[in-house]
Amino acid sequence: MFLNERIDSLKRKFSAADFRDPFSEGSNILQSIEAAFIRTKDVTKDLNNLRQHLNYWSDNIKHKIEVKTVDLNNHIAWLDKLDANTNYWAVIARRNSPALKHLVYDCKPNALIMLFAILQDDFFVVDKKYNWFSYFLVDKHTQTATIFRSGEKKTPFEQ
Repeated sequence: MFLNERIDSLKRKFSAADFRDPFSEGSNILQSIEAAFIRTKDVTKDLNNLRQHLNYWSDNIKHKIEVKTVDLNNHIAWLDKLDANTNYWAVIARRNSPALKHLVYDCKPNALIMLFAILQDDFFVVDKKYNWFSYFLVDKHTQTATIFRSGEKKTPFEQ
């Protein structure tokens, strides 16, 4: 309930153009992201956890490349690299509870930073045209994140 209340506060704070919870389409969006950037589990080699769908993304990123480590409190190093007028898919991962479904939001960078501040967990930022995918592996103790990428094109975080 606590998470829902905080997400509702974001919905009130930002316009629908800046932050949207695509609840009814969320599953389809997550499946599209997964199809483009996440390796499918080969069940002939690993029969454990036969249902990979929407789980363990961080361990199964296709062509995973480390980009850099950023200070999450220094927005210029990462958030300001995104176009302020463009919406992105923001996916919240749950590293400590991988069986829980990922949460996807349609948001601009100004809402993304507020979303991260609420959740403070690993997250993904994905181009809505599926050109690139970035994974932020968050270290809560140092307030840093190591950014990894996947996709045909470089992410804005590499510039």
